Amino acid sequence: MTYELMPVGKNYDMVIFDGDIVQGTWALVINTAQLLNCYYANSTNADDDEFIVPLVLGKGTYDVHLVYVESSNRAKMDVSVDGNVIINQLDMYAAATAYNIIHEESNVAIGGGVHMLSFKANGKNAASSGYTCALSHISFRKVA
Repeated sequence: MTYELMPVGKNYDMVIFDGDIVQGTWALVINTAQLLNCYYANSTNADDDEFIVPLVLGKGTYDVHLVYVESSNRAKMDVSVDGNVIINQLDMYAAATAYNIIHEESNVAIGGGVHMLSFKANGKNAASSGYTCALSHISFRKVA
């Protein structure tokens, strides 16, 4: 699977290439209610499902924006760069499905070069019926 997200403005610095599934089965889901009309989700619905993609960034401090889907069967998700968690156990659970939920993580320091960006199911809300992660977009906006 190939992803190429190009910088979207002078303060954005991101290019994502081919990704690899570490655990589980991940697939693109077409849904016109979602940003970009789709999202990427783990259909195996298991804790520890994970996929990784190489990421090229310039050295700096970034605000990270993640767009995802909340629902009653969602996991908590970790997002890591080179094994360092930048978003810890983001709870994607909600009683009713909601699209285009935005999470922002501010002032994330990242060295320049090629990095491994990881998305991993890591536990779940007590009310959740599963471990599904559903995300549609991540961006890195350079702030310093």
